[in-house]
Amino acid sequence: MTELEQKLQQMLDKVERKRYLDRMVEQMMPQRATLREKCLMLENDMYREDRDVQNLEGNSITGFFLDIFGKREERLEKEKQEAYSARMKYNAAKYELDSIDRLIDSYSRELESLKNSESELQSVLDAHMSDIGNESNIALQVQLSLLKGKKLEMEEAIEAGHKVIACADTILSYLDKADSWSTADFFLDSFLVDMAKHDNIDKATTQINNLQTLLGRFRSELADVTIDKNISINIDSFTTFADYFWDGIFSNMEVQRKISDATKQVQGVKYKVQDAISTLTLMINENNLKQQQTQRKMK
Repeated sequence: MTELEQKLQQMLDKVERKRYLDRMVEQMMPQRATLREKCLMLENDMYREDRDVQNLEGNSITGFFLDIFGKREERLEKEKQEAYSARMKYNAAKYELDSIDRLIDSYSRELESLKNSESELQSVLDAHMSDIGNESNIALQVQLSLLKGKKLEMEEAIEAGHKVIACADTILSYLDKADSWSTADFFLDSFLVDMAKHDNIDKATTQINNLQTLLGRFRSELADVTIDKNISINIDSFTTFADYFWDGIFSNMEVQRKISDATKQVQGVKYKVQDAISTLTLMINENNLKQQQTQRKMK
């Protein structure tokens, strides 16, 4: 490949990269808007629950009447549980929002560096049209650039998928430990056992917040790739994990049931992502063959 052809290829790659980043940001903007609304709602819920706890702990009229009937401590414990649940839900949504904010910001900075890529490419074509040769050769270079761009998109989708799988394995490990401690809690009724159980639940929840972000990234990457095989990863119910899991968390039997449900959901997502990666790997092999065919035509 001549120096001019290498320069042309580099410009085509930049144009293709800009096209990819534009599409990714466009897909993520509605996700961010939805998450912002959710965070605002959950933040209000969190502050309201905190106020309920503070009112019961203080000298409120409600607390006074509950004292008369000996119900203040029972009600206070319930309000603390609800406040804890509200805080966990807000933290989960805020974590996901912060992650997508960082990603959009990173893509936007890269897009700024590529904003003139189309005009720069056109300038190269206009200045060297006579040196490039016939138009068929230009078409082949464009085709090769598109194939390379598609391969990069598939490789990035695979990389995002592997991150999902690694995170899912971490979650499954924490859930398995939490389940073991939960079983022990039935027989030992120990504070230390209960603490160990909830420690693993907390760790699993933190990772699930991360998993939701990684899944969103993977779905965005996957949406950018045309896949013949229909791959659908429905995680709408899974992304409400915090809403579901932290309600009634202090009942041990309920904890075990929710650990089991969460384990099944995480395993289901993991298997679907693995299936998608297998399909993408086959598509990359086909893409490599097409690149080789195009390169032979250019010679």
